[in-house]
Amino acid sequence: MKGKLEYVILALVIAGLSAYLLLHKEGRVHYTLPALEKIADKEITRMVIRGDGREIAVERKAGTWTVGPEKYRADRERVESLVRAVAEVKLTDLVSESKSYKPYGLDPDQAVEVTVYRGDKAARTLWIGKTASTFRHTFVRVGDDPRVYHAEGNLKDRFHTSVDQLRDKVVLRVAGEVTSLALNKGSAGVEIHRAPAESKEQASGEAEAEPAEAAEENQGGGKAPARWVTAQGRPARTAAVEDLLRDLRELRCDSFLGRDAKDELADPVATIRVQAAETYTLTIYPKREDGKYPAVSSQEEYPFLLPEWRAKRFLKEPEQLLEEGEPAASDAAPARSS
Repeated sequence: MKGKLEYVILALVIAGLSAYLLLHKEGRVHYTLPALEKIADKEITRMVIRGDGREIAVERKAGTWTVGPEKYRADRERVESLVRAVAEVKLTDLVSESKSYKPYGLDPDQAVEVTVYRGDKAARTLWIGKTASTFRHTFVRVGDDPRVYHAEGNLKDRFHTSVDQLRDKVVLRVAGEVTSLALNKGSAGVEIHRAPAESKEQASGEAEAEPAEAAEENQGGGKAPARWVTAQGRPARTAAVEDLLRDLRELRCDSFLGRDAKDELADPVATIRVQAAETYTLTIYPKREDGKYPAVSSQEEYPFLLPEWRAKRFLKEPEQLLEEGEPAASDAAPARSS
């Protein structure tokens, strides 16, 4: 009888301990993550980033983003990715309720404060701290909530930015079919025009008519690639011309110079003029000591810097665009600078 009683007592003790551990497990966290308001990134008209002693404001008007007090044209894709990071921030875990922020990089000296606005009204403020040890989460605070959370993604690096980094670095976009190209370098210059495309029969000199089936196959694709020639009819190197135009279709710079720097630029080393939907020009000036080339374009009001490797793609000798044995014309039309 005594033995049975001991077993019953032991069973009750075990059951009691199990219940206690289940309900009061040491280190167990009981919380509910806050339900953040859903913000459509298209609603955001302004974003202000503060941290590292800097304040950066970006603003959207008529679908165009600008950055800084000077209202520089901003890189739309990059700005909108940052806006989405705040508007759609995803909290994954509660980290601390202690209000001790330094270990998480959320004290005033380390944190990056980002506020997005709908019109004049703040929609959300996110305090961004260190990247967590997982490298897939970031310590954050949201608005006036004093608690520290894990947010999905590495936000610290993304918001460690500057006005220059957020500017749109595309300084020339050539749209439409190009009809002519002029390159001037020093005293030499050449102007090249797109010649009407020939049919395959004309290009090969064949006189016989194609069979009906072959003619059908060539509909819409029976033209040989466009030829490039000078005003005097001298042939150009198609591949060289197309390579140059490809580089001009969407030209990006490294960084920008001040507006007044344009007045100090003189003696260009090369000027390119392209005629397409409109007239586009790119003017490149002598290399600086840092190896970069100042330049201006017809589509950018601020002068900018091109890295040496990129500038050299435009610093071709005019005769390099012509077939071998065809010197560049000395009377080529000059390419106007912007």
